[in-house]
Amino acid sequence: VRMQRAAELLTTTNLSVSEIAEQVGYLNQSKFSSAFKKQFNASPLGEFKRRKNLREKYFQLTGSNIFHNK
Repeated sequence: VRMQRAAELLTTTNLSVSEIAEQVGYLNQSKFSSAFKKQFNASPLGEFKRRKNLREKYFQLTGSNIFHNK
């Protein structure tokens, strides 16, 4: 459940990986990253960078920012 929430936060907010780790109950970002990678076979930092690139491309194409902090 925590990793599902983390994935949701990664894709729907501008929170950093460390902020998301904290929000889902991890004090150690390394342990969070390991657990996330085990669950999704992808690093949260990689997903964070991918999301940022997608957001920037969307904004360039449309002039609209659909992503926001929750």
